Amino acid sequence: MDQQKRAPTPSQVRGEIQAGKTGDIREGFDPAAAPMETDGEAAGTPMTPESAAIAIETQRSPRQEGQENYDTAMRKPASLDTKPQGGVRPSFTLGLIAACVVIAALIITLVVVTV
Repeated sequence: MDQQKRAPTPSQVRGEIQAGKTGDIREGFDPAAAPMETDGEAAGTPMTPESAAIAIETQRSPRQEGQENYDTAMRKPASLDTKPQGGVRPSFTLGLIAACVVIAALIITLVVVTV
């Protein structure tokens, strides 16, 4: 029994693009509000398996030199190990909160003592 080759889907085309196989963008997850294939479906002209196959075959190109930072919405695949961007150190924030609590306690103590 032969296994039939499954027809390519629009999701596979999007996967090829996000995998960086088209060479035009860096590899990464693109959190699109509406995936590429929903435009055609909404217009009543969804991508056919034939056009998906053509897109996969013709859009592949060698990876071009590009920047490797992920400071935009695109994030590196498996980026669970990445650190949060920017911000102040937690120790500074905790110290500032502690100083505010101490100052507030002193003010309340002075107000209660003078009354």
